Amino acid sequence: MYYAWLALKPYADGLADLVKYSKVDTKKTGKSFAEQQIYYNGMKDLTNSMVFEEGEIQRFYDETFIGRKTENSIPFGASIFSNLLFRNTDTFIKQYNSVLSLLGRKNNANSKLLNPIISGMES
Repeated sequence: MYYAWLALKPYADGLADLVKYSKVDTKKTGKSFAEQQIYYNGMKDLTNSMVFEEGEIQRFYDETFIGRKTENSIPFGASIFSNLLFRNTDTFIKQYNSVLSLLGRKNNANSKLLNPIISGMES
């Protein structure tokens, strides 16, 4: 049973991630721009998942409302405020994504981790 579980676990995790990153129409994307960026990073990284056929996840996002709603909310929303908030500029986002990648938390950081990192970078 253990070996069967090991064999199925990557596919179960992939399906769980697909469900997680399909909830753009709920409040699961995060409360702040930084949390929404983490959600967006995870969604984009899921398109390269090895447990799904190549292009399958991108096709799923493109052929449903999920891709369009995500693109029209998270990146577009952040771009509206990019001239008003330093934390929403492309350069800042790239830098804190790099910091989160070094910590291994690019797709799963929470506000307890994000807030001190962003505050420190803004200082």
